[in-house]
Amino acid sequence: MSIPTLTEDQKTSYTKALSEYDPDKEVSEEAKGSLQAIVTYITQTGDVSPFTWSQLKPYLSKRIKETLTNMHSQCPDCKSDPGETFDDQLDLIMTDFDDLYQEEPPFTIQRICELLSQPEKHYISTRKLLHAFQKVISIGGSY
Repeated sequence: MSIPTLTEDQKTSYTKALSEYDPDKEVSEEAKGSLQAIVTYITQTGDVSPFTWSQLKPYLSKRIKETLTNMHSQCPDCKSDPGETFDDQLDLIMTDFDDLYQEEPPFTIQRICELLSQPEKHYISTRKLLHAFQKVISIGGSY
């Protein structure tokens, strides 16, 4: 299997989608395709160098939250004890992601994108998916 490379047209399209991305607004179908292609590219290569972290981070942050929320709606298996609820764990993951990686992406970015691309491939439990994200985000190392 060969490692994919980005064409100039792809770089332009992906950069445009990231620069126009606003987590509080609806995304066009074309932009959704480009944004998903970025996640796929990082999943396959681990390479984030074609992208600006300050533009990529808000998209990944929203995708992490959406992915976990979708899994929770399909499999609500989190405990109800304080600190162990879905919302508590989600807040912890998102806080860590935002706080630990303000300037640079985590060195686990490829695994994060794998979890975003196909969460159901390895996880059918919200608890286990939450734990997987917590593990790859809390490691704390950047490029």
